[in-house]
Amino acid sequence: IEGIIAALRVPDPSRALTIVINNKHTHAKLSKDLQKHTNSGWSDSPKFAQEYRALLAALRNWSAPIALRLTRGSPEMRVTEGLVSRALDNLRPINTDLSTIAGPDIPGIRLRDITQGRAYRALLAQEKVPERQGTLMNMGRTRAAIAEVNGKWPSADEAWQSLRSYDLSRPVREFFWRLMHNVPKVGKYWLNIANKEHRSECQPCECLESMDHILFECTSLGQEMIWDMAKELWSRTGKEWPEMSLGAVIGCALIVVRDERGKAIPGASRLLKIIISEAAYLIWKIRCERVIENGNDPDKLPTEAEITNRFKATIQKRLKIDTMLTSKRKFKQRAIPIKVLRGTWENIL
Repeated sequence: IEGIIAALRVPDPSRALTIVINNKHTHAKLSKDLQKHTNSGWSDSPKFAQEYRALLAALRNWSAPIALRLTRGSPEMRVTEGLVSRALDNLRPINTDLSTIAGPDIPGIRLRDITQGRAYRALLAQEKVPERQGTLMNMGRTRAAIAEVNGKWPSADEAWQSLRSYDLSRPVREFFWRLMHNVPKVGKYWLNIANKEHRSECQPCECLESMDHILFECTSLGQEMIWDMAKELWSRTGKEWPEMSLGAVIGCALIVVRDERGKAIPGASRLLKIIISEAAYLIWKIRCERVIENGNDPDKLPTEAEITNRFKATIQKRLKIDTMLTSKRKFKQRAIPIKVLRGTWENIL
């Protein structure tokens, strides 16, 4: 997009223009899908809406014919890409401010095409919502933990996208979203509510409760047992168990398991995210049952056998769901390939 905007700075709009594009999605948005995106106000592509609107305004100001051509993989295109990349480095930052680009802009969503979802996205885009302090802290912890495991820092966008991974069950995805936003009502949350301050403490440990404490430190029967079973299950793959922390749990969908040559192992990576996510969520459920449902009654604490059976049942349920999802007849394009199923589970069965 930046390259086309820079090319349109040539002060001769009477010359015929051919735009060569090597990205099929960009080509589609500027050709067959152009009317759809224009009618929706580019709400379907909010990240680059400003750039596309600036580009179209400049194109509308071009009086000569314009042709779009999709070219991919040719040697000439690779040479051109290198030249364009170096040229853009010299021209950056490319100004995409609509007020500085000559040409008509078509803002907003056409009334006939507006939907509740598009209207909601448009309203959100108009006002920047300040980020929560707890969210910023947990995002930093997540990125740092994953960088320690993978050797590479993930971006904030990658961390947010990982929370929507379909390798995680729906309840786990919701739980991780709440963790990232520091939403669970534990510990310091209760210190600001009159006559509820006692709920801020973990009664078995007699200390201030936090998500770190619940998942990794609490002496009440549950968390240590579950992590031990998770490690034992993972040890069957022969791979090293990563260092656990709240950030590693939230970002577990980003962890990449590699072989001795440094090549990623998709099946093992998927298995690890399933084990970590289901173990953490089970610990949280047992804690909520102990504190909320049973009021910390020592006579209603789960036994070791119950915790062991619940963990095994959780993993067996995920295996059963994965097996069902391989049905192409029922799930069509959303079905899990048999190769993915085998790569995930064959080393631990």
